[in-house]
Amino acid sequence: MINKIIFTSENGDEQISLNEIKNITPKPKNVEFLAKGICLVELDEEYSNFMKKLQFKKPVFIRHIMPVFSQDFLSPINIIEQIYTIVNNNIGFLDKNLKFSVQSRVVNCEFFIKTFDINKGITEKLIENLYIEDYKNPEQIISVLICSDKIYIGISLKNDNLSSWSGGNIRFEKKEDFISRAEFKLLEAIQTFELKLGKNALDLGAAPGGWTKVLSEYCNSVVAVDPAELDKSLIDNPKIIHEKITAQEFFRKTDAIFDIITNDMKMEVNESLDIMIEAKKFLADDGICIMTLKLSQKKQQKQVYKAIDVINKYFRVLHARKLFHNRCEATVVFCKK
Repeated sequence: MINKIIFTSENGDEQISLNEIKNITPKPKNVEFLAKGICLVELDEEYSNFMKKLQFKKPVFIRHIMPVFSQDFLSPINIIEQIYTIVNNNIGFLDKNLKFSVQSRVVNCEFFIKTFDINKGITEKLIENLYIEDYKNPEQIISVLICSDKIYIGISLKNDNLSSWSGGNIRFEKKEDFISRAEFKLLEAIQTFELKLGKNALDLGAAPGGWTKVLSEYCNSVVAVDPAELDKSLIDNPKIIHEKITAQEFFRKTDAIFDIITNDMKMEVNESLDIMIEAKKFLADDGICIMTLKLSQKKQQKQVYKAIDVINKYFRVLHARKLFHNRCEATVVFCKK
């Protein structure tokens, strides 16, 4: 029976994430923290049953999940061959009709091995056996974790992993026109939740313009609302209109309807929620909102779930997650009821 998982969270969120596991399956056994932000758990039920429950009790603080089909001691000789042998012993779980990707992590290991070499070596052997690889858009994932002196391997559907990146550690290229780290937060949300943004966007608290820039790459037009200046690189962008006023002032002067409304403002959660509730009348019936909840260091789980309860009174929450590029915050996506 497959009943072990490894979950990944931000460093410091391990216990909160374990609480989320317990909320799904009440009596996990043999909990072992393998490294910072990485925990091995033996479930009190079959992995497939656990995943069905996960679809209804979606975690916020768990960043990535992989099933553990095999747990073996690591040999320093022929590591890739050792990994492939384990994968091959579990090959029945890999569907030849679905595109695959190999994702590996190496943590606290005394043997030098590159994740690139692991991924490449396993992939080449599977392609020889007529499995189809697609590392950009896989449908199923072979997860490999080398931690200390052990190898952990699992095979699962991409969506079951919560993230299509190993450990949920998604990376973006910092391009020449990079404005701020905030860009990566929005890009990660779009990719992780597979969001469709629509044509017209409203970015509240936009300065210096990281989210505005990303929105302009997906939408036909963006209204950026903030009394502060936007980055100079955005001034001549024909898709962007900068309203140098507060969100409340903008609401009083507009009757426009937007497909997407975003809010990454640095303010207390309740104040930020009040702004989004007021913005509801400017949201298209099939539109979405994306906002970040700025959390204090203590009782983050309570803060997030309380905020979700408030949002659900006025909207319908679609996604909520503390993403890799979030810091002391969580990203929430919601729509009209």
